[in-house]
Formats: sequence, structure tokens, C-alpha cells
Amino acid sequence: MGQKRNDSDQSVIINRTSSSASAHARDESQRSRNSYQLKKITNSIAFFLCAGIAIFFLGKYTEYKSYSITYKEHHTARGEQSVVTLSDGSRVELHNEATLRYPEIFKGFKREVYLSGEAFFQVHKDSLRPFIIHSQEFRTLVTGSALGVKATPDNTTVTVAEGTVQVMAGDDMQIVLPDEKISYSHTTKKMAKAKADQTSL
Repeated sequence: MGQKRNDSDQSVIINRTSSSASAHARDESQRSRNSYQLKKITNSIAFFLCAGIAIFFLGKYTEYKSYSITYKEHHTARGEQSVVTLSDGSRVELHNEATLRYPEIFKGFKREVYLSGEAFFQVHKDSLRPFIIHSQEFRTLVTGSALGVKATPDNTTVTVAEGTVQVMAGDDMQIVLPDEKISYSHTTKKMAKAKADQTSL
């Protein structure tokens, strides 16, 4: 009887060991499958991220190529005045010894020109494409206005006749209303606003 009980106990131990080993094997298999699924998901996410980034930069490159801009330059001599009509219908009256650099055709979401000297702008209204006048680091942003801009190496002065104008330099931004003018010093980097003398336009 004692021998049979020992054999039975050993059989139970063997069965338990076998069952434990089988459960361990199942756990290992489940962990392996989970690890594989996690790795697959991680790889998929990485792939889509990389694809998204590639598509984004490809789109930016395509946009840049499609918006390749040809610039023209107009200069007035001493004592001369001249009117330039831009591709959007805006008119620029250039005064004595002024230079305007502008796109042959405005493309994209901005209309940008570069001024040295003095000019009077009648900007065609387009709220979706702001008109930006650059004079060194100073920027004058308009959607549709009439204004005078005088840009010298030392100062830029903007005088507003019609509409509302936003001016920016570095982190400084101000709004200029009709019959107001603002002067910016390229040396001190400061702006000063005052009432405008419209006879100077």
C-alpha cells in the first residue's frame, strides 16, 4: 500500500510539474505574441510618422517650387517720380531716388515688396493675402490702405491716409490709424507715434 501511495504521489507531482511547465510555455507564447504585436504596432506608427514627415516636407518643397518668384526692380532718378502698377492692381508712386523691388506676379499667401526711399502706396484690398512692405528689418502690413512710406538707412516713417496698418520690428508691433504716423529708428530700434501731417503725403 505504501508503495502505491508513493507512486500516486509521484504521479501527482509529475502531473503538476507538467501542468506548470505547460502553463509557463503558454505564458511565454502569449508574451511572445504580445511582444510581436506591440513591435508590429510600434513599427507601423514609426512608418506612418516618417511617411507623414516626408509628405509634409515634400509638400513644402513642391509649394516652394510652385511659388518660385521672379522679382523686378524699379528705380527713380534724382528729381524724378514714377508710378508702378503691381500684378494685384496696387499702385505705387515712387518719389525722388527711390527703389522698389517687387514680384513680377504675386504668388502664395503674401504680397511682399521691398522699398528704399520714399513712396505712396494705394494697396488693392485682399484680406486673404496681406501686403507687406519691407524696409530693412521694419515691416508694414496692410490688407487694403493708402499710405506713405519713407525708408532711409536710419529711419522708416509710415503715414496712413486710409485704412488701418500694422507695423512690426522684432517683437514690437503697433497699429497705425488714418491721420497717424509712426517713425522707427533703425539705430535705437524704437517706434514713436504722432499725428500725421497729410500735406506731406
